[in-house]
Amino acid sequence: MKPRTFILLALALGLMLFIVLVERKMPTTEENRAQARKILNVKEDEITGLKFTSPDSSWEAKKDHGKWRLASPMDAPADEGTIGPILTALAGLESEKDLEAGADLKALDLKPAKSTLTLTTGKGTLILSLGASIPGTTRMALLRQDTGRGFLIANTLLGNLKKNLTELRGKEIFTVDSAQVAAIELTRGARTTTVKKSGDGWTLDFPFPDRADRQGVDDLLFGFSGLRAKDFVDTYDATRLKALGLDPPAAHIAFYDKDNKTLLEATLGRSETLGKDEFYVLRGKQIFLTSHALWSKLEQGTLAFPDPKLLGLKRWEVDHLEMTVGTGKKTLERKENDWWVNGKKSAGGGIDDLLDHLAALQWMENYKTPKMGAVEIRLALQSGKSRIEAEIAPDTGDTKFHWAKVTGRPFFWKLEDSKITQLKDDFNKIGVPAK
Repeated sequence: MKPRTFILLALALGLMLFIVLVERKMPTTEENRAQARKILNVKEDEITGLKFTSPDSSWEAKKDHGKWRLASPMDAPADEGTIGPILTALAGLESEKDLEAGADLKALDLKPAKSTLTLTTGKGTLILSLGASIPGTTRMALLRQDTGRGFLIANTLLGNLKKNLTELRGKEIFTVDSAQVAAIELTRGARTTTVKKSGDGWTLDFPFPDRADRQGVDDLLFGFSGLRAKDFVDTYDATRLKALGLDPPAAHIAFYDKDNKTLLEATLGRSETLGKDEFYVLRGKQIFLTSHALWSKLEQGTLAFPDPKLLGLKRWEVDHLEMTVGTGKKTLERKENDWWVNGKKSAGGGIDDLLDHLAALQWMENYKTPKMGAVEIRLALQSGKSRIEAEIAPDTGDTKFHWAKVTGRPFFWKLEDSKITQLKDDFNKIGVPAK
C-alpha cells in the first residue's frame, strides 16, 4: 500500500470514529421529544422555595443551608421524604397536551385558579396556576403565569402537593452527632444517673463512680438520637401536660458535649391511652408522639447504667487467670494458641467453659454491707495491662446467693448460687483430659 493511500485510509477511519462518538453523545429523537414536553427548565437542586395554596391545603417551605424548613403554617423542619418527590415531579413535569389558544380556562379551574404553586430558584420566582382533576381522566390543567401557556398534565402532581401538616413536618425529633456526646444525664422520678465518655467506653459518674454498661448506654444514645415522630401535638398547652403524662414527667434526658454544653434535652411521658412502647417527647414547647422499645426498658428499669457484667471482660481478652477455690489454686496462662495450667500445657477442657461463665456472670443487686461468710473463690484476671481481682463468699442469711467484691467497683454484688456452683465445676475440670 502506498503511503498516500495509507494516510487517506487512516483519516477516513478517524473521521468515522469521530462521527460515531459525536452521535453517541447527541440526544436521541425520543430524548428530544421528552425535552420538548418539559414544562419547566429547572433541576431539583435549583429549587429553593415552594409555596402551595389551595382550598384545603396551604403551606410554604424554604431551603436553608441545604435543609428544607416549613415557613407556613408553622416554623418547623420539613420532612425531606415529602418535599423530595415534589421536587422530582416538578423537575420532570411534562405536558401530555398543550392547551389551544382560546381554551376555556374557567372550565379548567385556571381562572380563577383552583390552586397555585410558586417556585423560587436562583433565577427568580415562577407561579403556576393549577386546576382540579378533570372528571373521567387522569389529567389536570396547568398554566404558567409568566408565559400564559397552558398544558394538560398528569394529576399526580396534586397528590404530591396536597399534604397535611403532619405529613409536611420533619419526623426527626433529635438531630445530634453521637460522636459529639461526652455525657448523658437520665432522671427517672427522684433518681438521676450520669455517665461520661471514657476512651471507647463509658463510666458511671453519679450516683456513684463505677464501670458503666457500655451496651446499655449505646442503646440509649442511638435510640434517642434516632427517634422519629409518629404524630404531633400541634398546640402547646401547659394544662394538658398532666393528661399526657408529662407533668410530672416519667423521665428527663440530656446529652452534653466535652465542654458540658447541652446538645439536646427532652422530657418524656406517657398517657394510659397510648399503645405499646408509645410515649410523648417534650422539647421546648413542641410535643411529639413516638414509639421505641426503649420505653419498655425505661419502665422496667433495665436501662441500668452500672455494668451488669460482674467482671466486664470478654473471654478472648483474658491472657492470665489465677483462681483459688477453697485450698486449691490453678494458674492459667495463654501462650499463643495454647493454655498452660500451673506451668504445664493444658491436657484437657474446662478452660473455655470457665472463661465463658466468668464473662457472662451478672449481678442481681448491690449492697454496701451484706452478711457474708468466708471467701470461697478468689480470682485474678489479666488482660494486657488491665488486672481485675474478685472475691466471692456465701450469703450467711440465704444459701441461694453469694456476694462478690471486685476491684475498682463499689459495693458488694449479689450472685445466684447456681452460677457459683458452675464456676466450681469448671475449676475442677481444668487439666482433666477430655474423654
